[in-house]
Amino acid sequence: MSRYFIEMGQGIVAVPDLIVHTSALSNCSFVAGHDARRDVGGAFHYPGGALSSQEPDDLETVRQMRFWAMLLRPTTVFLVHSGGPHVQHMVGGAQGLIGATLDDKEALRRWVDGHCQGAAFDHMDSMGAGMMLTAQHGLLAGWGDFPDEFDGQRIDLSDFRAGPYEEPGNFTLLGRNREAGR
Repeated sequence: MSRYFIEMGQGIVAVPDLIVHTSALSNCSFVAGHDARRDVGGAFHYPGGALSSQEPDDLETVRQMRFWAMLLRPTTVFLVHSGGPHVQHMVGGAQGLIGATLDDKEALRRWVDGHCQGAAFDHMDSMGAGMMLTAQHGLLAGWGDFPDEFDGQRIDLSDFRAGPYEEPGNFTLLGRNREAGR
């Protein structure tokens, strides 16, 4: 089973059996998808607010999300939004907000409706996210509900450039690591 790690702004499409997980979600969402017709799956780490932003990095990320949806053509989509309610928290003595806003959750839902047409849809809130796609389990997304094989060595794609790869694994990486500015 191939295990991949992606960062904010990155997406992946791969053949099963695969596991994809990402860094902690602060105000982001994790989009997991599966095309049952071709038996391929993938995920995208959506940066919070990107759909309503005109910033060049956000516009490029949304463009990469569209490529992800066109490449995957999911029949099932599962969204994992950061946190529960949009709540205040303290970081390094500074007060801030954590969790996806209701407006951002709705914008992402509309994006799924428009770019993953006809896909079955579900969602949940969590501070961490991952997905697993296997013949035995189908598509599982969320955090903490995976069978034991979710644990183990992973391929960290945060420093990889976008493009198709045959090794390690067989996958296409989209977008770029927004955390590192790459």
